[in-house]
Amino acid sequence: MNNTTSLLHFHELEGEFHWDTLLPLVQRSQPGPKPWQAYFNDEELQVLKARLPKLENNDEITRQWIGLIVRIERCIQEGTRPQSAEGAAIAAEIVRLSELTFAGDIALMNKFWERKDPASTDQGLVPIRQEVIQFIEDCLTHS
Repeated sequence: MNNTTSLLHFHELEGEFHWDTLLPLVQRSQPGPKPWQAYFNDEELQVLKARLPKLENNDEITRQWIGLIVRIERCIQEGTRPQSAEGAAIAAEIVRLSELTFAGDIALMNKFWERKDPASTDQGLVPIRQEVIQFIEDCLTHS
C-alpha cells in the first residue's frame, strides 16, 4: 500500500513516471531475506562486528575460518558425508573456532548459528553459502 501511495505522489509531482524514480521503489518492495543484523540487539551487534571474521582481516581466526569453509566446500564437492570422520573433525573445529570467535558467550554463539541466513558479504563478512551452513549443522548433529 505504501508503494502505491508513493507511486501516486510521484505521478502527481512529476506528471509522469521515470524509471530512475521507480526502480529503487520496486527494489525496496521485493521481499528478501532478513539481513543477519536484524536478529541481534545493538550490544550484540557491536560484539559481532568486532569479532566476526571479515574478508579484509588477516588475523589468525579469520584465516582459520576461511580454511575451514574451504575444507567444507571440498567435502560437499567430493560427497563426503557429515557422519564421516571428516565430518566429526569439522564439527570439533567449528566448536573450537566458535568458542574463540564468541569469546565464550554461548548464548550469543547459539543465537548467531540459529539464524537461517548466511553472513552477508556486503557487510565485509566471510561469505558462507547455505549449503555450507547445512553441512555444518549436519556435522554438529552427528558429532
